[in-house]
Amino acid sequence: MPEHTDISPAVQSLTRERARPASEKDELERGLEDTFPASDPVSITLPTPNEKDAYRTEENAAVNEHSHAISLSDEIAAMRRELDQLKEVMSHLGPTSVRIAKSGASDIADKARSTVRLRPLCSIAISAVIGYLWALKRARS
Repeated sequence: MPEHTDISPAVQSLTRERARPASEKDELERGLEDTFPASDPVSITLPTPNEKDAYRTEENAAVNEHSHAISLSDEIAAMRRELDQLKEVMSHLGPTSVRIAKSGASDIADKARSTVRLRPLCSIAISAVIGYLWALKRARS
């Protein structure tokens, strides 16, 4: 039984490509570069539409404009509903945020008080350094 029946065609092709000498690959690349761009350049002109096409285009534009206006009003209505929901959520979050901020500030103040009580000399030294730096900054400006 031959070995190659279990190997997929993609793997076989890759194996053959890797086995090809580098000179053949270079010739192929050179050949592709020499033929670029292709012999048929892309046309930059468009054919002129006939009267039926012009009528269809105007009709489609009117239909699209009407459907666009409807979809635009639907979008505005959806945005208004979303804004109302957001206002409701924010009205509930406001007092909660203030409460959280106050409790966080009081926690920081409590920690500062306990640190000053535990290490009073260190706290005085830090305060002196901060005061000195603040005075230097004020003197320069």
